[in-house]
Amino acid sequence: MEHLTGKDKIGRQWVIQEAIQGVLSILDTKGYKYIAPKDGSKLVSWGVNIETGFTLEPQLYHLKEDPQEIKNIAETHPDIVNNLKTRLDSIKR
Repeated sequence: MEHLTGKDKIGRQWVIQEAIQGVLSILDTKGYKYIAPKDGSKLVSWGVNIETGFTLEPQLYHLKEDPQEIKNIAETHPDIVNNLKTRLDSIKR
C-alpha cells in the first residue's frame, strides 16, 4: 500500500495493466511495456474503428520514445521481452 500512497520512497519496479478481454501488460521503470500475445478480433465489437491491439506476436514498446505504442520493438529486443514475460508469468502464478 505504501507504493500507492507515496510513503515508499523507492516505489515499484513494474506495474501490471489489464486491457479488454483480460490481456495483461507489464511496464518497467525504464519505460518498456510488454503486452502478452492474444488471438482475437482486431477491432472491438462495440465500437467504431477502435483497435484491440490483439496480435499473436509479443509486443514491446519503449514508452519514453514511443508513448503512442506505434513501433513494436520486440523482435530487436528479445532479452527485454523474455525478462518482462518471465516476470509477468511469475506474477500470474
